[in-house]
Amino acid sequence: MQGLINQASTITMHKKPHNPNKQFLIGTGVLAFAVICTVVLFTLLSLRMSHKSEQMVHYTDIYQIELEKGFSGDSVSIYLNDSLLLNKKIAMDTIRLQIKRFSESNALLVVDNLTDKVTTFNLEEKGGRIILRKKEGIISMTSVDWE
Repeated sequence: MQGLINQASTITMHKKPHNPNKQFLIGTGVLAFAVICTVVLFTLLSLRMSHKSEQMVHYTDIYQIELEKGFSGDSVSIYLNDSLLLNKKIAMDTIRLQIKRFSESNALLVVDNLTDKVTTFNLEEKGGRIILRKKEGIISMTSVDWE
């Protein structure tokens, strides 16, 4: 009996004690490795996408904007998207502006500076001649394709 007790005590003495700090350290290391791999992956993906988006798109289409009847004596601002093209009091009957298309989709905004009334028109993608007329305070647009 004495021999069995000695064998049991020697078995338990050689067994290493449970170390929770070591397990925590290993788990933290694995988690840090996973985070570093994720950051590297997303960095590579973002670099690949930024090269594709940096390519400039050049449009060859031209818009010719004409102010005709009804604008004489009015103070008008004309915007293409968010770019100011014209901001002045109209003295002549006909004014022509020519601008190169610079965006995929374009909107023409005509602002009456006296009343702050804004009239918006969506422009075609292929460019063309745009004729603006004002009658009884209402601005209308006629779009003519290039021939």
